[in-house]
Amino acid sequence: MRFDRAACRTGKPSFLSSVADAMAIPCRDVGEARSPHEFPCFVKREDNMDLVTGLAVVIGIMGGIATWAAITIGNPYLLIWAVFVGWGSFYHCGGKEAGFKNSAVANLWGAICAAGALIALTSIGVTAIMAGICVGISIIVLILAAKLPLLSAIPSAVYGYATTAALFLLAAAAYGEGAGGIIKVAAAVVISLIIGNILGYVSEKVTGAVVKA
Repeated sequence: MRFDRAACRTGKPSFLSSVADAMAIPCRDVGEARSPHEFPCFVKREDNMDLVTGLAVVIGIMGGIATWAAITIGNPYLLIWAVFVGWGSFYHCGGKEAGFKNSAVANLWGAICAAGALIALTSIGVTAIMAGICVGISIIVLILAAKLPLLSAIPSAVYGYATTAALFLLAAAAYGEGAGGIIKVAAAVVISLIIGNILGYVSEKVTGAVVKA
């Protein structure tokens, strides 16, 4: 969850604000924080309770169905844990169409950077020092790209990077060897992250409809 001063002024965390705005939920100023450890955007609000409950129910049901579907399908390009990472990334980016675009593109960019680092590392030879160099250079590139508005969601790019690296470390053998295998790992991650972003977008819309009702 990102700390958003504008969201704090309205008394809602940023990802809740995006849903609340779509539903025209009123939001009154809660004033300044009374201590350095008390942030207004995390103060309990009566007009937020139905929204939080709606999100809990909708995402809980959808998440359960998505888990069942992923296990039932059993496809290596549908990773339920990566789906949830993409889902969270969508809300982290503020939701709505803009959040979907920013999150999905950043997720993709992170996966590309990770794949590049892994291909370079496995081509040169895996040692601790080379791993550190490849990761360091790829992270520099990942973050510098945030100067472009389309790639400015650095945390979401890191989600894509870390998820790709995790799948490679845990299950690279299942996708083949060499650069081809690494590309397949990145593709599996990107597909799953995009599905997660789509589910995030759908869950936001469904929650809006449910709370309005």
